[in-house]
Amino acid sequence: MNRYEFPMPVLDVSTDSLNIETQYRYDGQFTIKNTGGGTLEGHVLSRCPGLTFYPDSWKGNRQEIKYTLHPKETGVQVGQTLDTRCFITSNGGEMELPVRVKVKVSSVSTDEGFVIANLEDFYEYALEYPTSAQVIFKSTDFYVLLQAIGYEYMELYDTLHKDSNNRRALDNFFILSGLKGKTTISLSTSTIEFLQKSSDSTIVTGSFDVYKSDFGHVEIPIRLVDTRRKSLHLSKSWLSLPYNKLSSSDFNENNTATISFSIDPTMIYESYVSTRIFFGISEIENEHKNPSVEIVFRRSMPLIFSLDRQSFKREDTGLLRVINNTGELVYITPVCKNNVIHFAAKDFPIGAVGEIPFEVKSSTFTSAFTTFLNPKKTPYLRTSIEITAINRTGLFRRYNKTLPVIIGEW
Repeated sequence: MNRYEFPMPVLDVSTDSLNIETQYRYDGQFTIKNTGGGTLEGHVLSRCPGLTFYPDSWKGNRQEIKYTLHPKETGVQVGQTLDTRCFITSNGGEMELPVRVKVKVSSVSTDEGFVIANLEDFYEYALEYPTSAQVIFKSTDFYVLLQAIGYEYMELYDTLHKDSNNRRALDNFFILSGLKGKTTISLSTSTIEFLQKSSDSTIVTGSFDVYKSDFGHVEIPIRLVDTRRKSLHLSKSWLSLPYNKLSSSDFNENNTATISFSIDPTMIYESYVSTRIFFGISEIENEHKNPSVEIVFRRSMPLIFSLDRQSFKREDTGLLRVINNTGELVYITPVCKNNVIHFAAKDFPIGAVGEIPFEVKSSTFTSAFTTFLNPKKTPYLRTSIEITAINRTGLFRRYNKTLPVIIGEW
């Protein structure tokens, strides 16, 4: 014989439907109560994929029922809606609870007004606001967004998230996600040349620009290579750089870095030296693969001598031209060993530029001698001007030069 309780339990639910609109996991709850007599007990049955209840059965006159929805498990596409239901059965009655699930578009809103709903949006945002993108990349909201869109390399993200270098972490994330290539650099010039007087020992300075292809991370070694000896320079070099590595922090907001350098002429013992500044790996044999700038330093010749023409008649006039790059007053002493070229004085003071006139007077004996040596040709004479130049102030220096001269037609 069954025993019945009087009055009977009566099922009462605090909500008459579940309306869930979310882009991520959603948690909620409702309350079941007994508004009648006896003890209420029953079950909660879900007919919605991804929607679970806890507890899904109870015994008591008041019970909090918690529920969790995992949008990915519902099979509902982003932006779509699913209408379904769940059932509550008890000894105090039954209830059909309508359930509406709408999966919102997953997104992260930024202070600049951007809405980031996918990786492409995030990359476009990073192009315009690279510093802010680094902050978002490490945020919880972005982590949840990746989960919501089903990012397949979450383990990779977890690893990059731990990198203390935010710029490098973000750049590697975009590269490994296939959104960009590796950041490259280009240079504003390929060659820089300097010309300095031989007597000048003033430190020379210069610079050039390096451009990044995008906002990405770079960390590139800088090397100095002697282009003639194909060897790495030691620490003591005529060319000095402020650092030996180019990093992302060296670039401004326009992705440009300026590389400054200095040249110490006192460390140069030749009239011409050349060093190439390479950006990249350290193996010399791979130099051609790396961007580089050649720095060329030349010393001008202390004194440059020339004649106004190559040959002269037996009776003629000419000019000995002198360019003085020493920065000092020098005295020029020109002498012709055959005594066919005559100058008005023994020596001539030259400051920067000068022309020294001379006369050509070929003696009768000289003409007869050249005819004897060349009876079938128009006679001519090869001779030379021996030049000595000295300064008479400061550190004494002597310069010597021989200029060949042709006297007569040939």
